Amino acid sequence: MATVTGAGATVGPGTAAPDGAAVRRRRWVRAVLVGLAAGGVVLGARATGLLIGGPGLLLTVVLVLLIPTSREFSRRVLLVGCVLVGWLPVLWWAPMPFAGLGRMTVALAATAALLAAWVAAAPQPARRLRALVPRFRVVDAYPVLVVGAGAVLLAPWLTVKTPVQSLGMLMLSWDNSAHFGMFHMIRTTGVTADVLPPPATGGPWQFASYPQGFHTLVAALVEVFDGPQVASVGGELLSYTRGAALLVVAATAMLVAGLVALPSLRRRPLLALPLATLVAAVFLLGPASSAFYDGFGNYVLACALVVAIALVVVPAARVLSPLHLLALAGAVVGVAQGWALLGVLAAPAALTALLPLRRGRWRTRPVRLLACAVVLVAAGACLARTVVVLATVGVPNPLVLTGGLSQPNLGLAIGAAAAAIVVPIGMRWWTRRPERPRLVALVAVPVAGVLCSVVLVVMQVAATGSVSYYGYKFMTAVEIVALCLLAVLGAHLGRRVTRRRWLVAPAALLSLVVAAAATQAFGWTFAQIPPGPTAGLETAAPAGLVSREMEYRLIDSPPTTADLAERVGGGAPDLPGIVVYLDVTDGYPVDPMMAAQWYFALTGTWTAEGNALASEITLHGRAMQDWATVATRILRARTDVWIAVRPQEAPALRALLPTRLAARVTTL
Repeated sequence: MATVTGAGATVGPGTAAPDGAAVRRRRWVRAVLVGLAAGGVVLGARATGLLIGGPGLLLTVVLVLLIPTSREFSRRVLLVGCVLVGWLPVLWWAPMPFAGLGRMTVALAATAALLAAWVAAAPQPARRLRALVPRFRVVDAYPVLVVGAGAVLLAPWLTVKTPVQSLGMLMLSWDNSAHFGMFHMIRTTGVTADVLPPPATGGPWQFASYPQGFHTLVAALVEVFDGPQVASVGGELLSYTRGAALLVVAATAMLVAGLVALPSLRRRPLLALPLATLVAAVFLLGPASSAFYDGFGNYVLACALVVAIALVVVPAARVLSPLHLLALAGAVVGVAQGWALLGVLAAPAALTALLPLRRGRWRTRPVRLLACAVVLVAAGACLARTVVVLATVGVPNPLVLTGGLSQPNLGLAIGAAAAAIVVPIGMRWWTRRPERPRLVALVAVPVAGVLCSVVLVVMQVAATGSVSYYGYKFMTAVEIVALCLLAVLGAHLGRRVTRRRWLVAPAALLSLVVAAAATQAFGWTFAQIPPGPTAGLETAAPAGLVSREMEYRLIDSPPTTADLAERVGGGAPDLPGIVVYLDVTDGYPVDPMMAAQWYFALTGTWTAEGNALASEITLHGRAMQDWATVATRILRARTDVWIAVRPQEAPALRALLPTRLAARVTTL
């Protein structure tokens, strides 16, 4: 019979069970050693270049997918994606003393160390090792297919070969210069523009009042596959195009993963296929792809995060789950850091997590309650910081500003919004699933979108006489979100047909037909795209394919202004003041103000004062005398301003200027 002694419990002749405290100590020591070894291997491999490029990107994907946030593969993709998109940019809000290793190298090493230590600390490490591998079902193939489709449709961004080609493609849309400029400053300075000291020329940096969540995420991706060292300007252009495209593809795959992770679809691949195709088509072929074509990558990401909020909260059985709250808060913070006006849609989507108001959904242990409180406080601090950044905008009412973008399909937008209002109300009777209260509450999202659209339209018409930039842009966001919410709602309708075997074949055929129809919802994918700059207006092809074709054409024949990518390879001229670039050409390949802004973006010299000077570049013709008039106006505005032109154009321009002004004309 076993006896208890001070040293342990005797379990047989001459044997004793080891003391519990000693066993736990050994497990902790093992965990620390294994964790340090795993982290050290990643650090060493990154520092020596073994995990740079494709291997580094592969390592990142594997580590992210091994984080055991859910047993299901697709749900894991959604939760980890929301956490990373919302919280990772915080690393760029302050300088980090990583001695050249880079934030992402340290983050990857820390993730590998924590995962390895968590496995080693278990009484049965093999069981925990198995927990790192998610469970796969048929529907989990859909996000992978979306990645492939995204790579094909965004191939121009991923395969462009030279800096001139990259810049030529980015010049297709005006806002690309601003977004590259913010990305480039983050890469060169290590922090976002709002925490930088003021420029030596006075005034603020141009984008110090612009939240930069999207740009830090692109910088993080570039650091993963290019390393922390900043390349030449041309290299950074190529890296930006790849990083921005990968981020949009990843966001689309995250949404499809979140959709097929819904409990109602896990065992219904035939219903999941057309719904997943619709969501993917919205982002790769439809209105979201058009927005990306217009240079609004941050806006596309924010739209995706609004939908992700709904995908997180709809299946959530409890309110106070630290993990789900961390993902939900990350998505909300990501929306604020991407395009803050979409908070109008994100707020009602997030608040649906509170329903139904039953006491049982709020029960939790004190430790979990404390963790939830910490997450809420951190999210509140991030949102408050975003408000502080936006408060420094130097325009009285930015919502009435004008700008260029593709106008939304008003018929489709109104129809999608109307359907997204009617269907949730109908879910009150059409489903008995436990998610029903939250599905019904999603009606608040399109209602808030419609009300805000009306307010914006009234405000803009009163101020300028017509609907302008933010009005159309917000309506497009309502269209994107409403279409995706219809897919979320549709996932909770109908019954499984696979229990009736004779229905499987007809249902599979119907699923394929409806999925194929979803790819044609935004245009005929087999339509011809005619030559010329107005091809998008003369074809029935969807926006995603039109964008792809136009980008390839610009890569093949970049505008002459794209040579700026090579001319500023060594950085800005070392001159005491603001340098404004004049793209002195006799044609109209690129607006000269855009060319000047691209110079600021490529050289990291984009200040509010410089931008104001660039706005003075207005021409009545393209003769050299017209350029001299513009140069005179800019040079007389400030004594510390210089004009930069190509070497072959400088003599003619100087000859038309007064001597004291001609001395401030330099060359690139």
